[in-house]
Order: sequence, then structure tokens, then C-alpha cells
Amino acid sequence: MKHCFLWETFLLQQNKLDPEFILGIDEVGRGCVAGPVVVGLTVWKKKTKDALVSEWMQTMDDSKKLTAKKRNQLFEIILKELNLNKVTSQNKIHEIHFPQQLVAPEIVSQYSPNEVMESNLNLDNVTNYELTHCELGMATAFEIDTFNIWNGVQLAANRGLFQLQQKNNSYFKNSVLFFDGKLALKVLPQFKKIPQIIVVDGDACLLSVATASVIAKVSRDNDMIEMSEKFPQYEFQNHKGYGTQKHMKNIQQYGILNEIHRRSFLKEKRIS
Repeated sequence: MKHCFLWETFLLQQNKLDPEFILGIDEVGRGCVAGPVVVGLTVWKKKTKDALVSEWMQTMDDSKKLTAKKRNQLFEIILKELNLNKVTSQNKIHEIHFPQQLVAPEIVSQYSPNEVMESNLNLDNVTNYELTHCELGMATAFEIDTFNIWNGVQLAANRGLFQLQQKNNSYFKNSVLFFDGKLALKVLPQFKKIPQIIVVDGDACLLSVATASVIAKVSRDNDMIEMSEKFPQYEFQNHKGYGTQKHMKNIQQYGILNEIHRRSFLKEKRIS
């Protein structure tokens, strides 16, 4: 992104917020007919005004606008910068099983893309941040069928937040959460006081969110490629679980895979 943290700075100023950390959240796999929905979460620490930003940040964009090659390159750079070998969703360590465990956040600000893009921005007063951590959360196809896709997204997001809290609770003492969407995230009670700034298509203008989208997209794609090794006849390596014509033909020929295909989505396509 050409002007790193420009939009984050503007939205924080609009809401009179000055956090030590910002959290960017985005999900991938919402529209798939197979596989989990995966949420990426990035943590950024405020730096001094004149601090340099990493070169890769200027080439970051919404994961849907980047080629697979570029996404993978950015992913590898981010892992190297954070000294990580991989990013995983450790669903076994959490106790987040039902949407009923989640509550509404206390502070929410919502913006449309036009409200953000048409704003008067001061390029000389941008706060810079340093990426300090990234996390993943996921919800399974079974959970999506049971609770619906939006609740699946919220479960996945909270699993990522919970994992992050287990590693470093200081990230939550003075933080703001940026989320790409139309609705605020319901959260575990311990996170309800974190202000949420919601922007439709936020992954197109918020570096914190775009980075989360790339981390989630590459991680989920890699999981689907691994899944294709177990079930080569479904060709998950090609469509990543989306409802392409070829994928639909494979389902009709080989049947629905329990725990992998989303039956609620396939019913809409009249496949059962």
C-alpha cells in the first residue's frame, strides 16, 4: 500500500483513539463449499513518527487482488520478519465452542468505503506501526453447517484472539481492532472493551487488515493443497474448496465428504 497506515491513522483520529497496539482481522473461505473458514489476525505496535516502514508493506494489498505468487512471497517475508516457520490455528487449546459464549463489543465505529476514501487526509501526520505478531483462527465445515457462516467467522476470530491472549496479554491493554466487514464481531467477554473499527472492504485500504487477509489466504490455501493429497479426486489444490463447475462435477461423481464439505452450502446448489 502506497501510504502505509494512512487510513488507520485517520480512523483512529476520527475516534479520538491513541492505542499502543492495533489488531487487524480478516477472514477467507467464507464463500467456499468445502473446508474451514480461516481468520487471520495481525498485531502492530506503535513506532516513532519518523520510523521507517518495511519495504514489503508498500506492496501489500487485498489478498484477492494479488497473484498467488505475490501472496506467497509476502507470506514468506512476513514469517521471516517474525522469526516464524509457519502460522497455525491451534484449535485444541481453546474452549470456544458455541456462538452463545460471545457478547457484543461496547465500542463500535462503522464506515463505508466512500466515507474513508473521500476523507481529507493529512499525509504529514501518519502514525507508523511495526508488525509484532500474527495468529490464525478457524471454524470447521461442520461448525459452519451447525451455526451458519457468520457465526463460524466469529468463532474463528475469537479463537485467534484467545490464542493471542495466551501468548501475550499485553497486546490487549491499550489496543484497537480493525475488521473488514459490515457487522461488528461478537467477542469473548474479556475482549468486549476493545474498540472495534469496522470498514467495508477494509482489506483494500487498511494495511493491518490486508496483511491479515494474506496470512489467512496463504495458510488456508496450503491446508487445502494438503487436503488434496488425501482426496486427489476432488482436486482441492485447484479450486481451494470454492464451488467451481469442476468441483461440483467431482462432488456429483464421488459424493460429499463428511467434515469437509459444507452441506448447507451444497443444498443451496441443490446437491445433497
